[in-house]
Amino acid sequence: MDDILTFAAEVAPPSPDSQQPWKILISDDEPSVHLVTRLALGDFRFENRSLELLSSYGEADTRKLLTDHQDIAVVLLDVVMETEDSGFSVVRYIRETLGNRDIRIIMRTGQSGTAPEDRIIIDYDINDFKDKTELTVAKLRTTLISSLRTYSHLKIIAEEQRKTTAHRAYLGSILDSLSSVLIAVDLDLRVLLWNRQAQQWTGLGAQEVTGHDLFEVAPVFRPLKALFLQLATSSADQPQLERSFVPLWKEGQVFVHLTLQKLEGFNGPEILFRLDDRTEAKTQDDQAIRSHRVNMFSALATEIARELPLLVSAPGSGPGQAFGPRISGLLSRLAGFSPLGDRGREVLDWGAEVGKALAALAVPEHVDVRWESPSKPAWVHASPGHLTAIVAHLLQNALEASSGGGKGPVRVTITRHQGADLDLGPGEPDHHFWCLTVEDHGIGMSAEVLEQVFDPYFTTKPDNVGLGLGLPLVYRLVEDLGGFVTVRSFLGESTTVQVALPAAKGDEDPSELTSRGKILVCDDEPILRNIVAKILRVQGYEVIEAADGPTALELFHAQAETIRLVILDMILPGRPGLEVFKDIHRQAPHLPVLLSSGFGRGSDVDQAMAQGVAGFLQKPYRADLLREAVRRALGTSP
Repeated sequence: MDDILTFAAEVAPPSPDSQQPWKILISDDEPSVHLVTRLALGDFRFENRSLELLSSYGEADTRKLLTDHQDIAVVLLDVVMETEDSGFSVVRYIRETLGNRDIRIIMRTGQSGTAPEDRIIIDYDINDFKDKTELTVAKLRTTLISSLRTYSHLKIIAEEQRKTTAHRAYLGSILDSLSSVLIAVDLDLRVLLWNRQAQQWTGLGAQEVTGHDLFEVAPVFRPLKALFLQLATSSADQPQLERSFVPLWKEGQVFVHLTLQKLEGFNGPEILFRLDDRTEAKTQDDQAIRSHRVNMFSALATEIARELPLLVSAPGSGPGQAFGPRISGLLSRLAGFSPLGDRGREVLDWGAEVGKALAALAVPEHVDVRWESPSKPAWVHASPGHLTAIVAHLLQNALEASSGGGKGPVRVTITRHQGADLDLGPGEPDHHFWCLTVEDHGIGMSAEVLEQVFDPYFTTKPDNVGLGLGLPLVYRLVEDLGGFVTVRSFLGESTTVQVALPAAKGDEDPSELTSRGKILVCDDEPILRNIVAKILRVQGYEVIEAADGPTALELFHAQAETIRLVILDMILPGRPGLEVFKDIHRQAPHLPVLLSSGFGRGSDVDQAMAQGVAGFLQKPYRADLLREAVRRALGTSP
């Protein structure tokens, strides 16, 4: 369609007569003075504006007119009216009571010898002082032109200041609305700008820091001082520095993305500092990388667990027979990394499982284990073997850490929490979890070791002393159950491991613990597929997964009667998602299907929506958007 330009009607510029006249106040107790002044100024114009002459004959009505007409430009003020200092009293009223510094005051007197002219002008903020006998028409007009010009300039300056103030306030509101910390400093590192996010991030207000050294008033930024100094002394062709995931310490370690830019300010070079907190993003990235590594190890473990028994049991495998128990244990632990799926899961009381594991545990005499059982059953949806493995590995690690003589007991607790209390990231705040916490006061871990505790390829155990697969296996099992694992440790002091599993739906009554239905998730990205499945399982759905189009169709044909929803990536190996949708739609036209893609919603998606697709998810999507799309597709409550 052709663009159509519509022009606004032209508005004629205002004529000189349409402009507001200058207001001049004549204040004198002699009527003849008013008459003469009006005759002298009758045809006077300045800057194409005429005059509006106002008259007052005493101090009281002069004050009233000044109060009623705040835009009076010039007052021709008699010194002596009711009293000898009436005029000076009016001057004080104008400057002090009304606070009007713009109006021009021209005092006229017939008794000029009674006071020195200079003292009167200085002491009373008077702009001119004239003797009535010397004030001819020409001198009166010249004086008025000078006064009006000054008044006009003062008004222009005031308007520009008002605009500047408004612009600064507008710019300040924009800066304060940013989600980024924004700070500006001069080359001496004194703070010039400090937005609201900077105040929230540091707890320091702009008035507290402006004009002070940034690194003295805000110690949290001291690790960045070298970067500021580097930029301050850099050449003009290197005006910017940018760093990602820079560690800082603010009530715990945080990771920030920062940008430093050298700019030319009003008073010389400045450094603009922008900071964005990326702690949550780094945590999510680390979890995704960790999950990917564990998945890779899972695939390897599955193959080893399948092939190794054949090698051990093969004829002539005498040396392998000697290590039978050890190999058996190894196979059992490796098998734990195999894909779990939903088979064999049931509603279990986690507290009862922990009690059984503690009863069967061989606790050294010098180790004190204290178990605080929950006040009611901790119902979770899991398989008995996997739940037992989680508890056993955590308890075994705690006992090993305390075997050298811990400083306190091993504490084991199970408590119920809301997701928001556990800082689980976006998408989980409204869910409830049962949390198993195992705390020991043994040798602890360094920060370097702590970063790698979930890596199946990393171990601190000496050769021939186990595999060190305990925590990686716990991570794998918990993640597959839709839960979370966090570890806090201080070298030489303590280690606390917390495992959070979703509380089963209706956990007050086991008879209510039923699945909300089965969802088929098909995506060739294993990390995304794993996350989607975990979110849906937390919601109480049973999830089956496929990595390509043909597998998705096989699962659908085998379980079509029990599947409530299908989530399809549009670009799949073997067969595109749109073709998979069409095959499913032909067999089950009322089955809702959600499409997802990272390439946006094109015409092909619109056509599929017209053919019956229930919704579209633009990758990457948040957990709350996924849940809402599922809710809409199924027509269920959250």
